[in-house]
Amino acid sequence: MLLAILYTLHKFPYHFVFCSLFLVAASITQKPSSVTVEEGKNVSLLCKATGQPTPMIKWRKAFSHMSRRNTAVVDGNLTIINVTKADAGAYACSAKNLLGKDSAVALVAVTDKLKFTLFPPSKVVATELSNVKLDCAALGEKELVWKRTSQNLEQNYALYPSYPNGTLLLKNVSLSDAGSYTCVAKNSQRSIEATSVVEVETPTSCSSIKSDRSGSSSGNYIIDPDGEGGVTPFSVYCDMRDKGGVGVTIIGHDSESRTYVNHVNPGCGGAGCYRKDVTYTGVSTAQLAALSRVSQNCEQFIKYECNPYSPFVERGYAWWVSRDGTRMDYWGGATGHSKMCACGVSNSCSSGRKCNCPSNQGWSADSGLLTDKSTLPVSQIRLGDLNSSSEEGYYTLGKLKCYGQA
Repeated sequence: MLLAILYTLHKFPYHFVFCSLFLVAASITQKPSSVTVEEGKNVSLLCKATGQPTPMIKWRKAFSHMSRRNTAVVDGNLTIINVTKADAGAYACSAKNLLGKDSAVALVAVTDKLKFTLFPPSKVVATELSNVKLDCAALGEKELVWKRTSQNLEQNYALYPSYPNGTLLLKNVSLSDAGSYTCVAKNSQRSIEATSVVEVETPTSCSSIKSDRSGSSSGNYIIDPDGEGGVTPFSVYCDMRDKGGVGVTIIGHDSESRTYVNHVNPGCGGAGCYRKDVTYTGVSTAQLAALSRVSQNCEQFIKYECNPYSPFVERGYAWWVSRDGTRMDYWGGATGHSKMCACGVSNSCSSGRKCNCPSNQGWSADSGLLTDKSTLPVSQIRLGDLNSSSEEGYYTLGKLKCYGQA
C-alpha cells in the first residue's frame, strides 16, 4: 500500500494533493450505550461512524462468539432478538477505513423476565375484625409495592416480613377496608400489576366470629346473619367459652327474672288466661329468625314451679307461643311431644304422669330446654287456672342461645 501511494505521488503529485483533502480516518460519532434488557425482549445497539472512504462497521462479542441465530447488523446497528441470558456481555463496535480504525464497547445486562410467581387472590371475602393476607411474589422485579384504588394504604396495613417480596397483611379489617388492592412489580423498564378485590362482611353469628378468629374473647359484637340486603345488622353478646368455646350468640329479653303468679296476679281462671309477651332486647322477630337460620342449634331454658293445685301443660292450661305466633303445647325438654314435659319423655314424672305439675303434694317443677330452632325464641308465655288462693307458681324463661354454623 505504501509503495502504491509513493508511486502515485511521484506520477501525479498535484492530483494526490487534491484527493488527500477528502480522505478522513474512520471515527465513531455515535457510540452504543450500555443497556439492561429483560429476557425475551429485543434490544438495539446503535453505532454511527464517519470517514472517507466510508468506514465499514463490524460487531463482535468480547470473550465469546456472537450468536448468528438472533442477531442482525443493519446500517451499522446491532439488533438482538428475543434476548436470553446467554446474550449478556460486552459488545464492541469497530469502524474501519484505509486511514484508520475506531471502536467502542457497550455492556448488555439481561435480567429475568418480569412475571408474577405468586398472584394475589382475585377475590377475598372476610369478616369484620379478621386479618386478611394477600400474597404476591414476582421474578425479575427491582421493587414490589402495593397500592389501593383511589386511596392510600393506612397504617394498619403491613408488608408481611416472613414472605419473599411483598405479602400485604390487613389487620382487623372493617367495612371501610373493602375495595381493590393492586400488587405492582417493577423493573427498570416496565411494571406489571395484579389486583385483588377484598369484600368485608359483618359476621353472621358469634360462631362465625370464633371460627374466623379463634382467639376472640367474650363481649358485644355486631352480627348480620343474612348479609347485605337482608335484616339490619344488630348487636349481640358473644359467649366464647360456653358449649366448648364454639361461640354462642346470646339474646336477652325483658322476662328473665323468676316471676310469681297467683290468684291476685293475674287472678284469672281460664286456660291460658295469664299472658306475658316477651320482648327481646334490641332485635326484631325477623332478625331472630335470620339468626336461627344460620345457626346449627338454638335453645332456650323454660321452667314452671307449681303448688299442688295448679293445672299445667298436660291438662291444656299452659303453653308457650313460638316466634311466628303458633301455640306450642309442650314444655322444655319435650320437643315434639304434645302435652308433655321433660320428665314425661324420660318416664320420671311423679305419679307416672306426663309432667310433674301439678304435684300431689308440696311444690314441684317442670323445666328443660326448648330446642326447635324453627320455633324459637319464645314470644309469649300462657298460664291458667290462677283464681284460687291455693293456686300459685313461678315461671322462668332464659335467654335465647344459638351456636354452631348451619
